[in-house]
Amino acid sequence: GENPMALKSSKRTVKYINQNSENLSEEKIEEILNNPKEAPNIIKELKAKAEIDYTKRLEEINKEIKKFQKKIRQLKTEKMEIKSQL
Repeated sequence: GENPMALKSSKRTVKYINQNSENLSEEKIEEILNNPKEAPNIIKELKAKAEIDYTKRLEEINKEIKKFQKKIRQLKTEKMEIKSQL
């Protein structure tokens, strides 16, 4: 008979590929599909890597925000100085 666990895991695999297709290379998709026993491990690695990438991106965004906040403060100070001259 059919293995219900295999069916369930392959459904999860297909769902993951569908949700992440734009982020996955053709090679990665083929690797996942051609290695059904390894698919959960491959997907775990990809998810972990994605989390790291997101964390790094958030850090970059925060740095940019701080830079702009500093620039805004400088501009506001300059604006006040100019207004005081008028």
